Amino acid sequence: VRLARLGYRCGTLLLPTMEEAPRHLGVWLRQRTRWLKGWIQTIFVHTRNPAALVRDLGWRRTALFHLALSAIVLSALCHPVFLVLLAVEFGRSVLGVSAAGAELAMLVIAIFNLAAGYTTYAFLAHEIARRNGRRVVPLLIGLPLYWLLISAAGWRAAWQFVFDPFRWEKTEHGLANSAT
Repeated sequence: VRLARLGYRCGTLLLPTMEEAPRHLGVWLRQRTRWLKGWIQTIFVHTRNPAALVRDLGWRRTALFHLALSAIVLSALCHPVFLVLLAVEFGRSVLGVSAAGAELAMLVIAIFNLAAGYTTYAFLAHEIARRNGRRVVPLLIGLPLYWLLISAAGWRAAWQFVFDPFRWEKTEHGLANSAT
């Protein structure tokens, strides 16, 4: 983002990496917490002066910045709220109580957010399964749990950003070559 704001063009290398995934949930959670905390910090740094961000990047690239970072962080934080809202509205509909006005609007937002998030990750899961010769169904079944774990990392990141800003949870690398 800093390079783009200075007028440089940035791109993505489309080569596979040899980065290894964490082997344990605790390590994975710390890694995702660190990533999300970094994105939160990046969002706050670059939106201190929104007019300057738009001036430096233009409207289109500013929108892409928020789509790439802000939307991911907000989705992670809002996911459990939307799940609870959906469950409450489902329970109300079973009891014959229908949503109206603001409740209906929030239900539509919740359904859209959940559908968009799950659909995006379903395409990702399909690609992962295709590249690794795995079955996609177990990955798809695990998506709701995965999103809840991402949400846990997001809330940990938000907490640390506010109350422990200098803490960066490191994760071990190079374990694939060890004899464990």
